[in-house]
Amino acid sequence: MYIYDLVNPDDPAQLSSVTHVRSCDPVVANETHAFVTLRNGTRCWDGVNELQIYSTTSLTNPVLLKKYPMTSPHGLGLSGNLLFICDGKDGLKVYDITDLNNLKLVKHIDGINTFDVIPMNGVAIVSCESGIYQYDYKDPNNIRLLSTINVSKN
Repeated sequence: MYIYDLVNPDDPAQLSSVTHVRSCDPVVANETHAFVTLRNGTRCWDGVNELQIYSTTSLTNPVLLKKYPMTSPHGLGLSGNLLFICDGKDGLKVYDITDLNNLKLVKHIDGINTFDVIPMNGVAIVSCESGIYQYDYKDPNNIRLLSTINVSKN
Protein backbone atom coordinates (compact mmCIF):
# COMPACT_ATOMS: atom_id res chain seq x y z
CA MET A 1 0.00 0.00 0.00
CA TYR A 2 1.35 3.40 -0.97
CA ILE A 3 0.22 6.78 0.36
CA TYR A 4 0.81 9.86 -1.80
CA ASP A 5 0.50 13.59 -1.23
CA LEU A 6 -1.55 15.18 -4.02
CA VAL A 7 -0.95 18.83 -3.15
CA ASN A 8 0.53 19.05 -6.64
CA PRO A 9 -1.54 16.55 -8.71
CA ASP A 10 0.94 16.85 -11.57
CA ASP A 11 3.74 15.61 -9.33
CA PRO A 12 2.41 13.26 -6.58
CA ALA A 13 4.87 12.77 -3.72
CA GLN A 14 5.07 9.43 -1.89
CA LEU A 15 4.56 9.89 1.85
CA SER A 16 4.77 6.26 3.01
CA SER A 17 4.24 2.64 2.10
CA VAL A 18 3.33 -0.62 3.77
CA THR A 19 4.89 -3.90 2.69
CA HIS A 20 3.43 -7.34 3.26
CA VAL A 21 3.61 -10.80 1.77
CA ARG A 22 3.14 -10.80 -1.99
CA SER A 23 -0.60 -10.82 -2.64
CA CYS A 24 -3.12 -8.98 -4.77
CA ASP A 25 -4.06 -6.01 -2.64
CA PRO A 26 -6.96 -3.67 -3.44
CA VAL A 27 -7.27 -0.71 -1.05
CA VAL A 28 -10.07 1.65 0.01
CA ALA A 29 -9.73 4.38 2.60
CA ASN A 30 -11.59 7.01 4.54
CA GLU A 31 -10.21 9.98 6.49
CA THR A 32 -8.58 7.84 9.22
CA HIS A 33 -8.23 4.24 8.03
CA ALA A 34 -7.20 2.13 5.05
CA PHE A 35 -8.73 -1.25 4.33
CA VAL A 36 -6.57 -3.69 2.35
CA THR A 37 -7.61 -7.11 1.09
CA LEU A 38 -4.84 -9.58 0.36
CA ARG A 39 -5.47 -12.55 -1.89
CA ASN A 40 -3.30 -15.40 -3.01
CA GLY A 41 -3.43 -17.04 -6.42
CA THR A 42 -1.31 -17.69 -9.45
CA ARG A 43 -0.62 -14.10 -10.50
CA CYS A 44 -0.66 -12.92 -6.90
CA TRP A 45 2.02 -15.30 -5.65
CA ASP A 46 1.49 -17.30 -2.47
CA GLY A 47 0.16 -14.72 -0.08
CA VAL A 48 -2.65 -14.86 2.41
CA ASN A 49 -6.39 -14.32 2.14
CA GLU A 50 -7.29 -11.61 4.61
CA LEU A 51 -8.52 -8.11 5.32
CA GLN A 52 -6.01 -5.77 6.96
CA ILE A 53 -7.03 -2.51 8.61
CA TYR A 54 -4.51 0.32 9.03
CA SER A 55 -4.72 3.54 10.97
CA THR A 56 -3.73 6.36 8.62
CA THR A 57 -4.08 9.21 11.09
CA SER A 58 -0.36 9.69 10.45
CA LEU A 59 0.00 9.51 6.66
CA THR A 60 3.75 9.10 7.00
CA ASN A 61 3.42 6.19 9.45
CA PRO A 62 0.40 3.90 8.82
CA VAL A 63 -0.12 1.37 11.62
CA LEU A 64 -1.65 -2.10 11.23
CA LEU A 65 -4.58 -2.38 13.65
CA LYS A 66 -6.27 -5.68 12.86
CA LYS A 67 -6.38 -8.64 10.45
CA TYR A 68 -9.46 -10.66 9.53
CA PRO A 69 -9.35 -13.97 7.60
CA MET A 70 -11.11 -14.08 4.24
CA THR A 71 -11.75 -16.79 1.65
CA SER A 72 -10.47 -15.17 -1.56
CA PRO A 73 -11.02 -11.40 -1.43
CA HIS A 74 -11.04 -9.52 -4.70
CA GLY A 75 -12.53 -6.01 -4.84
CA LEU A 76 -13.85 -3.91 -2.02
CA GLY A 77 -15.76 -0.69 -1.51
CA LEU A 78 -16.54 1.70 1.31
CA SER A 79 -19.66 3.73 1.97
CA GLY A 80 -19.90 5.47 5.34
CA ASN A 81 -19.66 2.76 8.01
CA LEU A 82 -20.24 -0.07 5.53
CA LEU A 83 -17.38 -2.07 4.03
CA PHE A 84 -18.24 -4.25 1.01
CA ILE A 85 -15.91 -7.15 0.27
CA CYS A 86 -16.13 -9.34 -2.83
CA ASP A 87 -14.84 -12.59 -1.38
CA GLY A 88 -14.67 -14.55 -4.62
CA LYS A 89 -16.70 -17.76 -4.57
CA ASP A 90 -17.75 -16.93 -1.00
CA GLY A 91 -19.90 -14.08 -2.35
CA LEU A 92 -20.42 -10.51 -1.23
CA LYS A 93 -19.89 -9.63 2.43
CA VAL A 94 -21.05 -6.34 3.95
CA TYR A 95 -19.58 -5.29 7.30
CA ASP A 96 -20.40 -2.52 9.76
CA ILE A 97 -16.99 -1.02 10.56
CA THR A 98 -18.08 1.12 13.50
CA ASP A 99 -15.89 -1.01 15.81
CA LEU A 100 -12.73 -1.87 13.83
CA ASN A 101 -11.67 -4.43 16.42
CA ASN A 102 -14.95 -6.30 16.06
CA LEU A 103 -16.42 -5.93 12.57
CA LYS A 104 -20.08 -6.87 12.40
CA LEU A 105 -21.21 -8.89 9.39
CA VAL A 106 -24.39 -7.14 8.24
CA LYS A 107 -25.08 -9.24 5.15
CA HIS A 108 -23.52 -12.24 3.39
CA ILE A 109 -24.81 -12.83 -0.12
CA ASP A 110 -23.56 -16.24 -1.20
CA GLY A 111 -24.09 -18.24 -4.35
CA ILE A 112 -22.30 -15.71 -6.55
CA ASN A 113 -18.61 -15.52 -7.50
CA THR A 114 -17.82 -11.82 -6.93
CA PHE A 115 -14.98 -9.74 -8.37
CA ASP A 116 -15.58 -6.05 -7.68
CA VAL A 117 -18.04 -3.64 -6.08
CA ILE A 118 -18.85 0.06 -6.35
CA PRO A 119 -21.15 1.29 -3.56
CA MET A 120 -22.58 4.77 -4.11
CA ASN A 121 -25.71 6.62 -3.02
CA GLY A 122 -27.33 3.53 -1.51
CA VAL A 123 -26.77 1.26 -4.52
CA ALA A 124 -23.93 -1.24 -4.81
CA ILE A 125 -22.94 -2.39 -8.29
CA VAL A 126 -21.29 -5.81 -8.07
CA SER A 127 -19.45 -7.57 -10.88
CA CYS A 128 -19.69 -11.34 -10.72
CA GLU A 129 -18.73 -14.29 -12.84
CA SER A 130 -22.35 -14.52 -13.98
CA GLY A 131 -22.95 -10.80 -14.62
CA ILE A 132 -23.60 -7.44 -13.00
CA TYR A 133 -25.83 -7.17 -9.91
CA GLN A 134 -27.29 -4.07 -8.27
CA TYR A 135 -28.15 -4.06 -4.57
CA ASP A 136 -30.05 -1.44 -2.59
CA TYR A 137 -28.29 -0.90 0.73
CA LYS A 138 -30.07 2.26 1.91
CA ASP A 139 -31.35 0.15 4.81
CA PRO A 140 -28.28 -1.93 5.81
CA ASN A 141 -30.52 -4.34 7.71
CA ASN A 142 -32.52 -5.02 4.55
CA ILE A 143 -30.05 -5.15 1.64
CA ARG A 144 -31.96 -6.31 -1.41
CA LEU A 145 -31.29 -7.19 -5.04
CA LEU A 146 -32.54 -4.57 -7.50
CA SER A 147 -31.47 -6.00 -10.84
CA THR A 148 -29.12 -8.28 -12.72
CA ILE A 149 -27.51 -8.26 -16.12
CA ASN A 150 -26.60 -11.84 -16.93
CA VAL A 151 -23.43 -12.56 -18.85
CA SER A 152 -22.71 -15.89 -20.48
CA LYS A 153 -19.34 -17.14 -21.65
CA ASN A 154 -19.38 -18.20 -25.28
